[in-house]
Amino acid sequence: NLKYYLQYSDSLKNEETQKNIEKLQAEFSSKEREREIKLLKQENELSDLRLAKKENEIQQQNYLVYSIIGFVVLVLIILFVLYYNYRLKIKSNDELEEKNYIIKKQHNKIVESINYAKYIQNAFLVNEQKLEERFSNLFLYFKPKDIVSGDFYYVDEHGDYTYYIVADCTGHGVPGGFMSTIGTMLLKNIFSTNNFPKPSEILIELHEGIVSVLNQYSMSALSLDGMDISIVRHKKNSNELCFSGAMLPMFLVFNDSFEMYEGNLRGVGGYMIKPSKNEEYRDTMVELKEGTSVYLCSDGYLDQFGGPDGKKFNLIRFKELLIEVSALPVEQRKSIVANRMKDWMGDRSQLDDLCLLGIQF
Repeated sequence: NLKYYLQYSDSLKNEETQKNIEKLQAEFSSKEREREIKLLKQENELSDLRLAKKENEIQQQNYLVYSIIGFVVLVLIILFVLYYNYRLKIKSNDELEEKNYIIKKQHNKIVESINYAKYIQNAFLVNEQKLEERFSNLFLYFKPKDIVSGDFYYVDEHGDYTYYIVADCTGHGVPGGFMSTIGTMLLKNIFSTNNFPKPSEILIELHEGIVSVLNQYSMSALSLDGMDISIVRHKKNSNELCFSGAMLPMFLVFNDSFEMYEGNLRGVGGYMIKPSKNEEYRDTMVELKEGTSVYLCSDGYLDQFGGPDGKKFNLIRFKELLIEVSALPVEQRKSIVANRMKDWMGDRSQLDDLCLLGIQF
């Protein structure tokens, strides 16, 4: 019995041991699976992280690529615009250069024509130097605003008389140049057909000549141009002087005294049916004293702006200037008159033609 008991007891122990073993094995297998599952989960998480990181890197690479492509496209667009503008600029410069060439060519032709007009005008005017050499008792300051002048002068002897004339035509430049040429031609014709005319007679014939030449017989005339003019006739070897002016005066200086003889209130040329008594051309007779200086001038000198305040030279300064230069020899007066106006103008532009004729008796 003991043997059976021992066998049975061993059998129970083996059974229990087997169960324990199986239980331990089951527990081990469960823990192993849990560990494996945990490892799998960790691997999955790592894989997801790697995948997310990869996707992020791909997105960054795509962003970089797109940025580079966008930048390249932008640069290409800018380059295209710059090139297009460059081509437009070259085209515009070529067109501008061509236009400038045409303008320059036309300008040169105009200047050539004006220079030729000056040549024609000079043919009617006695050269300043020759005039001063012929008449040692006078000086002439003549400074056109443009190439040709709307002012002109005339000095010549006719019999026992010497005539001194300064005229200021409508406008300056080419229009004034045409008028001055017409005036000079008419004066020459007047002196060739009249014996020693009075200044007022010259003004009458000059007015009629301009009205006829420019067809100014009615208010519908296309041109109402004319001129302001002062005329002095001096009888040789005497103190007799006769003056008549059309809107321009005559100035006399003796020692420190200054006199101004105003011209008639009527210009030469332009439409006028019948002048009033105040507008008729009248002569003024003057008895000269030895040493008297006579001056005729256009309005350009007095009307020139300049000085520190940009004002006109005006009559007061002109009077002081004439008294100053009259105390000097004739040959020194011109340079002073010219330099005074140069200093007065400074950097300002010349507004009008300048003509001043001075005679010492």
